[in-house]
Amino acid sequence: MADNITIEALFAPGCESRDATLLMIDKVTDSQGTTVALKETTISSIQEATQARFLGSPSVRVDGRDVEIESEGKTDYGFG
Repeated sequence: MADNITIEALFAPGCESRDATLLMIDKVTDSQGTTVALKETTISSIQEATQARFLGSPSVRVDGRDVEIESEGKTDYGFG
């Protein structure tokens, strides 16, 4: 794994999976001994969802790529 990575965690307001997602990110990165820049973003409108290419909450990206491989090519961005 790379020495420095950027992880983006995107959430809708009140996402019930937020804490578990952030804990999972911490556990994975700690076990790898990697330096991580974590950016947490709350998506609060359909405009923000479209701009961020937000497919659902939670969404996690590593160096700009969604961790869910099935998401590639999707454009049904949404909020709510």
